[in-house]
Amino acid sequence: MENKAPISIVLEFIFQVIPFSLMFSIPWGFLTAVLLVYGRLASDNELTSMRMSGMSLWRLSTPAIAIGIALSGLCYWINIDIAPRAKQSISELLIKAASINPKGLLNEGQAITKFDNLKSTSTNAWTTSSTACISTRKRTTNPRLWPCTRNA
Repeated sequence: MENKAPISIVLEFIFQVIPFSLMFSIPWGFLTAVLLVYGRLASDNELTSMRMSGMSLWRLSTPAIAIGIALSGLCYWINIDIAPRAKQSISELLIKAASINPKGLLNEGQAITKFDNLKSTSTNAWTTSSTACISTRKRTTNPRLWPCTRNA
């Protein structure tokens, strides 16, 4: 936001980051829920009374095991399919944001490392590019950004 990114770009970025947060929050959230539920059942002697009525521990833990298997499958799908596509979308979103406002990426005296295949630095509004990605060593007022095709 400090570089005045459009709200649509910010919202799209937030939407694309959700799979990465789900990769960690689903397992930790389920672990916390299981510990709280079974801990509360044990502290209120509910587990003891259920065992005394003839219920096995297997039957008591079957719902948690079934939900755990289902959530494991969901996390597997997120890690294998959704997260890599979201990562690619975030890279494309960064290129889109740079094409809308390329000056937002240029900070004086700081190398640009936000792109895998782009290398450039900016000093005193002079943009120097070792791979001709932003400009070719000339003073720019409206720099352009495109992927590099040759290595430095």
